[in-house]
Amino acid sequence: MRIQKGSDSFIATKVNTMQNVSTEQSINEQIISVLSNAEIKFDITSKSVGLKHDSWECDGWMLKLTSKGKTEFFDYFTGMGHRKVPGVDRAWIDRQCGGSISYKYQLAKYAKPVTPEICDIIHSLNIDSQAMNESFPNWCDNFGYDSDSIKALNVYNACCNNAKKYFSVIDRKTQEKLEVILQDY
Repeated sequence: MRIQKGSDSFIATKVNTMQNVSTEQSINEQIISVLSNAEIKFDITSKSVGLKHDSWECDGWMLKLTSKGKTEFFDYFTGMGHRKVPGVDRAWIDRQCGGSISYKYQLAKYAKPVTPEICDIIHSLNIDSQAMNESFPNWCDNFGYDSDSIKALNVYNACCNNAKKYFSVIDRKTQEKLEVILQDY
């Protein structure tokens, strides 16, 4: 009887884990569906691989959003941790490394960039677009920036500019639908 209860618990855990995975996958599918229903086309292309962006090693991507004849482009960056070694999963790498940084570094040479999902980029744009609704000092407080920093002001202005572009291709109703899907993302 104990074995059976343990098995039931294991099966329930496995089902919950599988549901979480399918929920994450369905978020991307939901975003694609909302964009499609709003007749918004998107394309994600590689912009630059292995670049330095503010002394941060990353891969650059370009999101192209087109709606009602208007097209806007958005930069998006992913860190090296988002790369994958073809045919090898991250858990295997961690088990093989045993904490060895040099092994991970050697293996990282074979890692390839992975195109981000549209839900990741839209989520980032939604967060960035909040800058338009806040004063610079409030935005700094909310996002941990120093309001006496020129660099912070430049980031704030870039977020506001991206928000203007974003709202020019995504209407308010569509944006609200996207926010609801991504609220717990």
